[in-house]
Amino acid sequence: MYAGKERRNRTVALVLTVVLVAGVVLALLATVLQAGPARALPAHASLVSIAPADGAQLSTGPTQIQLTFDDTIAPQFARVRLTRDDVVVETAPPTVAGTVVTAAVSERSGPGAYRIAWQVVSDDGHPVSGEASFTVTGAAAAGSTPRVTPTYKTPQTQPTTFGHPDHLPGLIVAGVLLLGGIALLVYEHRRRAHLTAPDGTPKPDPQDRQRIS
Repeated sequence: MYAGKERRNRTVALVLTVVLVAGVVLALLATVLQAGPARALPAHASLVSIAPADGAQLSTGPTQIQLTFDDTIAPQFARVRLTRDDVVVETAPPTVAGTVVTAAVSERSGPGAYRIAWQVVSDDGHPVSGEASFTVTGAAAAGSTPRVTPTYKTPQTQPTTFGHPDHLPGLIVAGVLLLGGIALLVYEHRRRAHLTAPDGTPKPDPQDRQRIS
């Protein structure tokens, strides 16, 4: 009579054990991942140098603009624009040789405030752009120290604080499994209490009674 009930009890106990163990393992795994070392974000091309240098003072106008990066540049997407006092100065289409981008200045350039605007695409397909400025005085002037001013951020590292978005799916799964295990445990406890008489003797299982009838 009680064989079916005992089998169900063993099955429920096994399911509860598996669910609770799986939930605990996933929770521990998520904690280990959160405590792991920070991972570097993918690095994009960085500007190493530009000529004329940003902030330089020249006695004569440049004959070319040259930018050097720390990663290979896609030739078809390189753009260089030169202006003097907000008026465009004619330049030849830029040429790319690995990490170096060069644009010849085809128009004779005189004194004034110059600005270089550039945009390239690095080997990983990420666009990178920036600006630099220099001055042509028309007279001999001491060159200033080169200054590179990229307009993009350097690679960052991801924090390892609790609750990082990368770890959220694992925490959600672990939480659901733990809640499911607790719910099954409460259900089994109430079912057993319902099938037990006040004096501690087991009551007949209604499902077993239906099978007998």
